Amino acid sequence: MARNTSVTLTPGSVGSGITTANYIGKSVYDSDKLFRGKIRDFRVYDRALAPAEVLDVSGNTTGIGAATHPGLKIDAIVDDAASKITLPLTEGTDLSTLAPQFTISQGATMSPASGTPRDFTEPLTYEVTGSGGEKRTWTVEALIMKSPVLPGLTADPNIVRFGDTFYMYPTTDGFAGWSGTKFKAYSSKDLVHWQDHGVILDLGPDVSWADTRAWAPTMAEKNGKYYFYYSADTNIGVAVSDSPTGPFTDPLGKPLIARGAFTGQMIDPAVFTDDDGKRYLYWGNGRAYVVPLNDDMVSFDASKVTDITPSGYNEGTFVVKRNGTYYFMWSENDTRDENYRVAYATGPSPTGPWTKRGVILEKRLDLGIKGPGHHSVVQVPNTDDWYIAYHRFAIPGGDGTHRETTIDKLEFDSADLIKKVVPTLSGVDPVSVGATLPTHTNRSLQSVNFTGRYAVARSDSLGYVDPVTSSSTTAVKQSATFTIVPGLADSTCYSFRDTSGRYLRHKDYRIRFDASNGTVVFTKDATFCARPGSVTGSVSLESYNYPGRYLRHYNYELRIDTFQDTATFRADSSFKAVTPWT
Repeated sequence: MARNTSVTLTPGSVGSGITTANYIGKSVYDSDKLFRGKIRDFRVYDRALAPAEVLDVSGNTTGIGAATHPGLKIDAIVDDAASKITLPLTEGTDLSTLAPQFTISQGATMSPASGTPRDFTEPLTYEVTGSGGEKRTWTVEALIMKSPVLPGLTADPNIVRFGDTFYMYPTTDGFAGWSGTKFKAYSSKDLVHWQDHGVILDLGPDVSWADTRAWAPTMAEKNGKYYFYYSADTNIGVAVSDSPTGPFTDPLGKPLIARGAFTGQMIDPAVFTDDDGKRYLYWGNGRAYVVPLNDDMVSFDASKVTDITPSGYNEGTFVVKRNGTYYFMWSENDTRDENYRVAYATGPSPTGPWTKRGVILEKRLDLGIKGPGHHSVVQVPNTDDWYIAYHRFAIPGGDGTHRETTIDKLEFDSADLIKKVVPTLSGVDPVSVGATLPTHTNRSLQSVNFTGRYAVARSDSLGYVDPVTSSSTTAVKQSATFTIVPGLADSTCYSFRDTSGRYLRHKDYRIRFDASNGTVVFTKDATFCARPGSVTGSVSLESYNYPGRYLRHYNYELRIDTFQDTATFRADSSFKAVTPWT
């Protein structure tokens, strides 16, 4: 099956050339089971047998030993037990006219004949007749193999979306003992085509307290800063940058969570942001923990750390929220085990209590998929489309330190439980995050009120009646320059106050002041986010909105229509317009 030429030990080295420890059909370990019965035919070869020879020697005269085609991305997957062959082909291969070649036993025949061009857009069958006349039907399926999605060996992928771009942050794999030192970033507009942004953090020169075992990172954003949490030499560190692709620097000069701080290994961080903007840090190996992060994103109150370890937990926590339910996911078994897999629980809060629901991702041997796990999940905005990124043993020949990253769909059933994920070799089709909006396009954003709605108090051209004093004065339509900046959307809550002291909230996506036009800079609001002070002067904001998403004005809503210059809002109820605004 394979050959290892790096062996230095020779048979003569065992027992000084004489040993009685080894037997045909018997392990050297007394606790192992023994071969039962007699051995009829035992042979030693000085070479690997060809597929046809394996069939002949084994007596599998109706078997197919191998399948070949110039377009194969990896070797064909032959499942003898299921009488099935899978042909994983490179992108661009025409499935409608394939002529694969098959290896069968000497004296056996195949119908249709090996090498016959056929349309493989659907699975096809072949019949193999053995030398003794026995028959067997095989199913052959061709597919376009679009995985792995990242080049080379990677693992523990953290997938996240900022604005209209998806980002992936994996472990760099392929090192004995997982001894890699560097983290890289990748970005994509469609989950299929990924751009390599190179190394964003190198433990050697960039981190003073660790220089090996760079594992399992995660990324979060707040107030225009990007926070990169990572495992380093079984500690958890944090680095910060102004960009999701770095460069990143270490703001602490020490681990955020040091080795030994809690039971288990301090590895595998993950950050979840709740609807109220509060961030939670999860981590652990052997034990699972969660703690609310402080506003600075680089500290927490250790007294608030909660142990949330479920049965079967090993590592790789990830949390999402959907329809008011929190989904706590993790990996079970060891990453070197082909039975490495993902399970999950549901709960009413980011800290539980949790109800375990079962396994949602595990191996699929008919496609050669082993050890799928240590995942993350991302949602396409304005949809209920969810995707799961995870690693598996590299195909072919991978193991627990030679892994690769892929993406498949994650779906929910009518009861809001996660359906079993179907791991594939074909991956996913390209996705879109929505309409692409123009960059730096100024829009006039006018406040429009309807009869019976309330206007914001202003001392300008439109009249209003003070509901307390009944005195008449003036008010004016609020207006602003609205600058659309793709790529800046995030889950940060920003609030701004106008000259009346009333608040403009943008809870779902980021709003930034554009100081280039000389207007007064807005400051963040401490009641809802961090409040230092009010502002005066004209309003100039910079933001990124998807169709149908809302800015919030105090406790009311302001909708931005994607390709129009107007919007509507309701303001504070202290002032009522004399006449409807238009």
